[in-house]
Amino acid sequence: MIEIEDELRSFRDMHKLSRTARYPLSKLLHIGILGFVIMAETALNGVFFARGSDAGLIGGAGIAIAVAVANLALGVLLGRWAVPSTIHRGIFRKFMGFVSLIVLPAAILFFNVGVAHYRDALGGDAPEMAAKLALASLQANVWDIKDIESWFLIILGCACSLGAAYDAYLMDDPYPGYGPLSRRAREATDSYAAEKNDLVAELTDAKGAEVEAMGRVRKEVSQGKGHFINLIGTRDHLRSTYETHLQHLESCANDLLRTYRDANSMARTTPRPAHFAEKWCLARPAEPTIDPFAGLTPTMFDNETDNVVAALEKGIADMNSAFLEAMAEFKRIDQLTTKDFEDGTAGKATTVAA
Repeated sequence: MIEIEDELRSFRDMHKLSRTARYPLSKLLHIGILGFVIMAETALNGVFFARGSDAGLIGGAGIAIAVAVANLALGVLLGRWAVPSTIHRGIFRKFMGFVSLIVLPAAILFFNVGVAHYRDALGGDAPEMAAKLALASLQANVWDIKDIESWFLIILGCACSLGAAYDAYLMDDPYPGYGPLSRRAREATDSYAAEKNDLVAELTDAKGAEVEAMGRVRKEVSQGKGHFINLIGTRDHLRSTYETHLQHLESCANDLLRTYRDANSMARTTPRPAHFAEKWCLARPAEPTIDPFAGLTPTMFDNETDNVVAALEKGIADMNSAFLEAMAEFKRIDQLTTKDFEDGTAGKATTVAA
C-alpha cells in the first residue's frame, strides 16, 4: 500500500496534479450506454440500408452492424485517447492528442460520407459493384450524395460516434493514467483497511475472551472463599458435635455401670471389687491422617484469596494495556513510509496522537 501511495504521489508531482481522480464508481452505466448506442445505430442503419438494398432488411443488417461498430470504435478512440491526450504534460503525447483531435473527427465524417456513397451505390443499377461505384463517386465529388436518407445516415453515424466519444470520455478520469493508478491505490487502501479491521476485530475478540475468562476465575475465587470458610466452620462444628456426642455416650455408659455396680455391691457377700471405683472411658477414634485444611485458617485463606484476586486484576489491566499498545502499533503502521523501511527506521516511527 505504501508503494502504490508513493507511486500515486510521484505521479501527481510529475504531472502537477493537485486534485483527486474523478471517475465513476462503476463503468456499467457507461458500458450500457455504449451498448445502447451500437444497438440503436445498428437498427436505424439496418432500416436505411434495407431501403437501398434489394436484399431488404436482412441484407442490410450485416452492413449496419459493421458501420455501427466502426463508428463506436472511432468515437471511443476520440473520447478516451485523443481528448485526454491534449491535457497530458508530455509534449509528444499532447502533440499527438491535438493531431488526433483533428484527424479522428475528420475520419468519422469521412467514413460516414463514404458509407452514404455506398448506400447510394447499393440502391443503384449495379448493387454488386456498390463498393467500386461508391469509391469512384467519393473521389469524383465527396458531397455528391443523391438520397436524402443517405444524408440522414451521415448525421446518424456522426452523432452516434460523437455520443460514444462523450460517454467514453466520462468513463474515467480525463488525465491519462490517473484514473487506473488512483483505483489501484484505492483498492490497496480498501484491502489494507479490510485486513486491518479483521485483525482489530480478532484482537478485540481475543482480548475480550481472556478478560472474560480472568473475570470468571476471579468470581470463582471470590465464591470459593466463602465456600471454604463455610467448610471450615462446618468441619469445626461437626468435630465439636461429634466430641460432645462421644462424651454423652461415655456418660451414659458410666451411669449404667454405676447402677449395675451399686446393685451388685448390695447383693454380693464378698468385698466390692476395686475396679468398681474406676470410671469407664470410651476409646476415641484416631484423627484423619490426611486433612485438606491442615494449617489453613480463614485469615490465611483471606490473604491468599486477596493475592489471587489482585493478580487477576493485574492480569486484566496488563491485557487491556497490551491491547492499547497493539492498537497504537496499528496507528504507527499507518504512518510508515517507504523511506522508513529503506532506512530501517520502521520500528522507530513516532506515533501521532489520534
